[in-house]
Amino acid sequence: MNQFLLFLCKIILIIFNFILFVVSIVLITLGVGLAEARNILVGTIVTRLMRDAGFHVTVEDEFVEMGLDLLSILPAEVIISIQIVGGVLLAIAISGILGAFCARPYQLYIHALLMFVTFVFLMFLMTQFITEAEFTRNYMILIFRNGLNKSYTMKPVGMGTGFTFFFNNIQSKLNCCGVVNYTDFNITKDFKSSHLVVPVACCVNFNVTDCTKLPTSKNSFVNTSCMAAGWKKVGGFYDKILLTVLVISVSLFTIMFCDILLGKHMSDEQKEHKQQKGAKKGKHKGGQGKHKDGQDNKKEHQDKKKEHQNKNK
Repeated sequence: MNQFLLFLCKIILIIFNFILFVVSIVLITLGVGLAEARNILVGTIVTRLMRDAGFHVTVEDEFVEMGLDLLSILPAEVIISIQIVGGVLLAIAISGILGAFCARPYQLYIHALLMFVTFVFLMFLMTQFITEAEFTRNYMILIFRNGLNKSYTMKPVGMGTGFTFFFNNIQSKLNCCGVVNYTDFNITKDFKSSHLVVPVACCVNFNVTDCTKLPTSKNSFVNTSCMAAGWKKVGGFYDKILLTVLVISVSLFTIMFCDILLGKHMSDEQKEHKQQKGAKKGKHKGGQGKHKDGQDNKKEHQDKKKEHQNKNK
């Protein structure tokens, strides 16, 4: 039973750390890719200049532009955090793999400690998520308003492109207008030149555009905040988020248990091996000692015999 449990723990550790290794590589690659992409945001300007010059812009180009627009409002600390998390997970994965494959108890104990630290950090994040919800909400408002200020167009063709396309789709799906309210559009670059109060995406009926200049609660969604509507939907995932955290927590404790169990087993095996090696060495030395004593006795007997013969002479 013990051997089966040890084998099962070893398999669990190998699978878990292999998955962790893959995830860490993906996160590091993503972080590096995002950091690099921030340096080529000129692609957004090029795409827009091409469109203005009359060149045909494909749907793929529009989605690329949207991605670049979204990337431009993504805080640098988020990208750095992705890279750091990827690096930490990589260290944990390597520690676990070395411990499981190379029979290194101290590596497994380090891995168990890292699992515990990960659990504590997860609990901290959950506490922050629950207790600091208002901070998270305000941070999201800041990010989206930054997007409106940098990239939003009040009078787009259709649903627009880039961040305009992204935010208009949010307004269309959630039946809302503005991040907090419709006055958020006052900070867009073309607000004054457009002579509009709200974009067409805020209208109940896209074909009836009178609401863009005279929005009411009947012809538009001016009284519905996109942040409030989105936050309400996120709130519906609270139970799922808590369940996910519970599953992850149980998994972490399972890994910790396997680390400690395997580590102790390996330590005991190594101690037993050293003891057996020491016993064999002692036995070998004992045999050599007896052999030497026998030789000494034989020599002493021969000396006495020779002395006796000399006396007789």
